[in-house]
Amino acid sequence: MIYFYVHKKHSFFKEVHMKKHVDCPFCNPDYVLVEAEYSRIIVNLKPGQFGHILAVPKRHVSRVSELTMEEWLDLAMVEKHAADILEIHCSQQLNLLLNQGPDAGQTLEHLHKNLIPRHEGDNFVNMQRVLKDRSRISEDDIARLRLIF
Repeated sequence: MIYFYVHKKHSFFKEVHMKKHVDCPFCNPDYVLVEAEYSRIIVNLKPGQFGHILAVPKRHVSRVSELTMEEWLDLAMVEKHAADILEIHCSQQLNLLLNQGPDAGQTLEHLHKNLIPRHEGDNFVNMQRVLKDRSRISEDDIARLRLIF
């Protein structure tokens, strides 16, 4: 596993800002692929297609404006690292999506960014329907993701 660290401005940052929500699947993820100080890349349990993963801040926030600059930069670093890996192992074409608020398509209150490898003919026009109707990721695909990360 690769670890990234961002300099902390305040020594009390972790104690104050790292509170978790017990029922949130992003605060307590089943499968972590990349871990950094303030964010992580996790397996999307209901991917649109193979390689569809999520970048999430560790702190439970629902809006970008709630993130500190350190958290935002940390999230960008793990997202860049994950995009590099996806380009090598899945596709050089990616969608990076952030939905903030229910009217924008956010389905969970924990802010997250979708990294979705794209392929010719994958019918992205209907991706919202695909994302809504998807099934749980297979254990084989989780194992494949772990191999490339």
